This record gives sequence, structure tokens and C-alpha cells, in this order.
Amino acid sequence: MFLNKEQLTLVIRRIDENLDVFEVFLGMYSLLTTDAQSIVTAISDVLLCFEIPFAKIRGHCYDGCNTMAGSRSGVAAKIQENEPRAVFTYCYGHALSLSVSDTVKRSSVMRDCLATCYELVKLIKFSPKTRCHVD
Repeated sequence: MFLNKEQLTLVIRRIDENLDVFEVFLGMYSLLTTDAQSIVTAISDVLLCFEIPFAKIRGHCYDGCNTMAGSRSGVAAKIQENEPRAVFTYCYGHALSLSVSDTVKRSSVMRDCLATCYELVKLIKFSPKTRCHVD
């Protein structure tokens, strides 16, 4: 039986001294709960692991759900409590998904992993046993 897992995907965009832009896929992280504080804690833990201080954050982008973009108790508000200079930008879910997808595909490990998962899903979905329904 397959269970859905809540996952947080983190991608950072940074610029170097020549103002060249780089996107770095930091990973996908399982979440036990999807409340704002749990997500902020997960983000903080990942930044700590990669030795990225909150003081270096100048922007953050999420989709428009209340947990992420809520102006009082959402992830965006809690991140800005930690670093007021980090400007929140609303990102439409589809555009954000495309951006993350493009960045993930640049990682050969993640690209191969996602391709394998896709093929497994097709195998199960289109197998004769799955397509036959017995009442």
C-alpha cells in the first residue's frame, strides 16, 4: 500500500560577486505535520546543515496557501520575524512548481530518481492486474 508523504522541497537562488545567478537544489525533506511552525523549523534545520545563516536571506517565495503565505502566522511571516530584510514574494503554485522542477532536473541524482519513480508509477498504473476490476 502506498501512503502519501508530505514533503518540503528547498531550492535557494544565490548570486556571486559578478551578479551571476545560481539555483541550488537543497533537497526534499519529509514533514510529519504541515503547520507553519513545523515548516519553519524544517527550513531552519536545513539552512543550519548547509551553514547558511538567516542573516543572509534577502527573499523567500511560496505558493499562496494560508500556511505558507499567511500574513500573521504563515511561514512567510515567521521567516520575516527571524530576518526582517527577507522580502516575501508570492509565487503562483504552477510557476513555483516549474521553477523547482527545472532546478531539480539539473541534479543528475534527482533527475534519475524522479525518472525511475515515474516509470514505476506507469508500470503499476497500466499493468493488466491494475486495469481489471473484479466486483
